[in-house]
Amino acid sequence: MDAVRTLVIDDVGSYRALLSDVLGNLDGVEVVGVAATGKTGLSRIATEKPDLIVVDAGLADIDVEELVGQVSDQIGVILVDGDDPQSDTRVLEKRLSAIGAVSRPKLSDAIARDRLSFELRRLIDGFHTRLLLRGSRRHTTTSTSTTDVPTPKPPVAPRPVEPAVSQQRAAVSAPKMLIPDLPLDVIAIGISTGGPNALAVLLPELPKDLPVPILIVQHITDTFTTALVNSLDGKCDLAIREGADGEVPAAGNVYIAPGGRQMKVEGRADERCLRLTDDPPVNHCRPAVDYLFESLATVYGAKALGVIMTGMGADGTAGLRAMHGMGSLVLAQDEETSMVHGMPGSALRAGVVDLMLPLQELAPQITRLAMHGRARS
Repeated sequence: MDAVRTLVIDDVGSYRALLSDVLGNLDGVEVVGVAATGKTGLSRIATEKPDLIVVDAGLADIDVEELVGQVSDQIGVILVDGDDPQSDTRVLEKRLSAIGAVSRPKLSDAIARDRLSFELRRLIDGFHTRLLLRGSRRHTTTSTSTTDVPTPKPPVAPRPVEPAVSQQRAAVSAPKMLIPDLPLDVIAIGISTGGPNALAVLLPELPKDLPVPILIVQHITDTFTTALVNSLDGKCDLAIREGADGEVPAAGNVYIAPGGRQMKVEGRADERCLRLTDDPPVNHCRPAVDYLFESLATVYGAKALGVIMTGMGADGTAGLRAMHGMGSLVLAQDEETSMVHGMPGSALRAGVVDLMLPLQELAPQITRLAMHGRARS
């Protein structure tokens, strides 16, 4: 999959540079140009054909609504507000169907800059999902098969791997026979950038008689959860559904956390149920992988299997640490088949991964572990 081609439009030079720098350091993003005025921006849109524009909501030379009105609705829009994006810009965001709005930080505020980076990453991650669900030409694999393994994007600047991490990667990648201490009661998957394509490879390979439920947190906005569920449900023997508050997870069912809400499990033994909340974002994400995984450590102990897959950032690592500490096994998708290896790589560095596998080998391993100690009917 190619990177999201992004154009920055801002009439303040220092902020153009800031936005370009922050965006350029995000995995899966390519800054294809900048523009100092709205009119120049329209010209650059025509020539560069970006997937996404990041535009100052208060451009001096052209009203941003007029600018966006001249842009294809296939191009995503992120608005940048110099003040509080909770006020007028939020109204404008809805009117323009923008994918989100962010505040420009003070140039000297490193913490605010980091917050901007996290927020842009969250929004662009959701935009990746939107492109995949729409079947964007630029963001699909070269094969026409819906079950092909996504082609990973070559790293722009490979960094040398520390010896300790290299040794651990070799250890967790070596073939081994994992055996859970106790029969599994649940499988939990955390996934982000590149998730829809990866799930479309993984889930159809799981049998309909899988004896445990699967809970999934895919970083996604509320606009696209239903489309993702419907897309996957048409490909799988398992029943794919959106998680609902109070629902009891049942074997043979896959529950995807609704976009914009947190999902966890409460209860004990046979009284476990899903809970959806409006609790604050974790790792700037809602739904967040850590939020779900940490609840599973408490509720299921060693009877859960954690799976961490392609995605930006480190969401899931803290939750996997809690699950692993309770005796849960952890599988991770390898770097070669991940669109972005941020989340699996973070778990690997934290020492909480038992086995790292290519995407196409995850389903057989998950099935074997779920069936361990059980006879198929």
